[in-house]
Amino acid sequence: MLRGEFIYLDAERQTLLATWATKTAYMIDRLTEPTVPRGFPMELLIRRQPSTSTLVFLSAYDGSAAAFASFRPLPANTANEALPSESNAYVATFTAHKLVFQVIGHFTRGTMAINDERLGLHDGLVQIWPVLHPEVAWPPKLILPDAGIEALANSVTG
Repeated sequence: MLRGEFIYLDAERQTLLATWATKTAYMIDRLTEPTVPRGFPMELLIRRQPSTSTLVFLSAYDGSAAAFASFRPLPANTANEALPSESNAYVATFTAHKLVFQVIGHFTRGTMAINDERLGLHDGLVQIWPVLHPEVAWPPKLILPDAGIEALANSVTG
């Protein structure tokens, strides 16, 4: 995958990659003023898989940048509540050679509503957490260039 070669990911590999991506998102968060509450990384360590409040997407990259990482705190709507004044969610987007990960999570009770403005990018995304399919193919149909990475990183809002 690091070289961009085709592979099928079974449910176990999807979970493994999603767990690593979530851990990496938490590490990126810790580089500045942390957004994610401390209990979430601890839960990841104990459960060895992302929480039910996390979505993880995998994409492919064919650009020239050596590395890309973005972590954005988000205020997210929760069921029957107005948009909060403080961040209660996040989106992390980062590359690892030819792979692109996008981790979206919230730390609210119940469910979260996000604005998904990834128009034109859906053919380049494979959801790996929660696992939806017993097997997924990678890379996806759409391979992102440099501008696609920036667009993806900014495409999810509260």
